[in-house]
Amino acid sequence: MNMFSTELAKTITSKESSFMDAGIHDNIALVSYRLEKSPNGIDFIEFTYQNDLGQQLKQTEYAPSKFANQTDDEFKVSVAKKLKKIMDIVECFYTKGTQNFDAATYYDFCNWVVGLLDKADKTIKLRVKAVYQPNGYVSVPKQAQYTYIERMDVEKTAIAKLSIDLFERPIVADKEETKANGLETFTSGNTTIVNGNITIESDTSMPF
Repeated sequence: MNMFSTELAKTITSKESSFMDAGIHDNIALVSYRLEKSPNGIDFIEFTYQNDLGQQLKQTEYAPSKFANQTDDEFKVSVAKKLKKIMDIVECFYTKGTQNFDAATYYDFCNWVVGLLDKADKTIKLRVKAVYQPNGYVSVPKQAQYTYIERMDVEKTAIAKLSIDLFERPIVADKEETKANGLETFTSGNTTIVNGNITIESDTSMPF
């Protein structure tokens, strides 16, 4: 066999992506969830969904933090939105309104959620909407007022493609700058080159 042949090309096996793309996905399973603390001490709960191909989608919900100029009422609304997104998951496994809890901290609330999910029937299949985030990563929508997850056996789906949803990968602009220390810095997506040294960063949307 010569070097440049179709037979040689056939020796390489194609692999599917291990992550779900943006879109509305059917027959999804909740395969894992964990309650952890980031290196900066921020509590978060992470949910992992998986389709029949083994591709996964992760949803991470961090403890809400009050901004400098945020009023108490505004912060209360942001907390409510965060908790609703989490309860939307719980209510895929329990009848809506039957599970109630009053926690003093975000960690305590999420720990209660973990206990519920431990006892839930996780063979129940779900429909989940995934969208691109501005940084190019795929996760569930940030908005809490629109349905993003539901059971597959609902009579009529409440999940819809909205004008605010990003289903096409955003173009992350490259940027070049000179910092105060005189170093030439070039950034493309999550890759930064400083004076020829390459650094690949993790998801910058996470508040570590």
